[in-house]
Amino acid sequence: VSPNGRFIAFLSGTDEKAALEIIQSDGEKRLRLTPDLGKYISHRWSPNSSRIAYISEENDRAFAYVVNTDGSNPMLLTASPADEVGDWSPNGQSVAYAVHEGTRQGIYTRNPDGVNEFRLTESPDYSPVWSPNSTNIAFLSSRDGTTEIYVMKADGTEQKR
Repeated sequence: VSPNGRFIAFLSGTDEKAALEIIQSDGEKRLRLTPDLGKYISHRWSPNSSRIAYISEENDRAFAYVVNTDGSNPMLLTASPADEVGDWSPNGQSVAYAVHEGTRQGIYTRNPDGVNEFRLTESPDYSPVWSPNSTNIAFLSSRDGTTEIYVMKADGTEQKR
């Protein structure tokens, strides 16, 4: 459900061939946001309910995208593969996302217009969530072999369990 309560985002289809759609909460005006059927996961609303970030998996690679809720301006958010969209900052100025494996694993933030990407961690970290004042990010990490909750400043400093 969108933060303003007016829309519901959902996947329509099968796990491998679905569309990301929204519908007004009164059941009227259904709109498809993704151009093709595919594998879409991890969709998250912007704080002002005007955009949705999501992951699109194609050919064994996944990338994050952002689209306006009227279906306009679909845009690639990440230049490299990403595994999950975590959360939008409450002020709407950044989207956190995670890469689960490989040399680029960790948590990143990026402006929702696709600029100013920052790598905040370099460990097997995931599920980033912003604090209400946009100054901290909580996340899960298995960096020491067990999954635990960590918190850090929004710039990636002061990481602590």
